[in-house]
Amino acid sequence: MNLTSALLLIAGGVAAGFINTIAGSGSLITLPLLIYAGLPAPIANGSNRVAVLAQSLVAVQSFRGGGVLDIRKSLPLIIPAALGALLGAQIAVTMDEALLKRAIGGLMIAMLILTVLRARGWGAVAAQSRKPVPVGWQSVLFFAIGVYGGFIQAGVGVLLLMAILLATPLELIAGNATK
Repeated sequence: MNLTSALLLIAGGVAAGFINTIAGSGSLITLPLLIYAGLPAPIANGSNRVAVLAQSLVAVQSFRGGGVLDIRKSLPLIIPAALGALLGAQIAVTMDEALLKRAIGGLMIAMLILTVLRARGWGAVAAQSRKPVPVGWQSVLFFAIGVYGGFIQAGVGVLLLMAILLATPLELIAGNATK
């Protein structure tokens, strides 16, 4: 690896950690950088999750320490999302590498568009219509998001935050902590 690639990876990692804690989609930076650095798509996709796991553990502790996150209230969302993630990861590790590269490219473009168009209005929309989706439908929604997250991870934070704000009674800060 050359110095330019190393510096890009370090800068991208710092930026992604900050972005992921605030809203999500930091993997839209790190995953392409890992592929640019020469990692095969399946290895880049898996390696990206190590950093996401580390930053998520730190964020959870920070939100819990600040009294914002109540894990017991989040379990109805966490369990279906985790089960979906297991399925999504299984799909990713069994997929042909060429097809995985195309899937990553297409999904990253779609998530980039969603990320750019997103979030300013979600909190306002959610605040105006505080009619949570029934728990059964929440489970289906979060399972589907889990499948996506297990498959690629990039942008899943945006999907989670959007779903939390629009389908549950959680407000922005508690929703971000739950994400």
